[in-house]
Amino acid sequence: TEGVVSGDCNRCSAEDIETYLSIVKSTILDVDGNGKADGGTDGLLLIRYLFENRGDNLVKGVVASDCNRCTAAEIEQYLEEIKE
Repeated sequence: TEGVVSGDCNRCSAEDIETYLSIVKSTILDVDGNGKADGGTDGLLLIRYLFENRGDNLVKGVVASDCNRCTAAEIEQYLEEIKE
């Protein structure tokens, strides 16, 4: 972390940063709510959302079969909530 974190950081050590990223990965980045963050589903949902795809264009072909948030409306609402 030397030279890459600011002096007033909240998570200053490599261990603190790794712990935080682990929490983020297992919670916030799990867009479809199936308990795991996966680049092929959650990652694509995030990318599509950032490129302003909504409705069927957001979810078509990428939502995990074991999702808890499965519809475009549910996923859009979740992503709006975590943006705040």
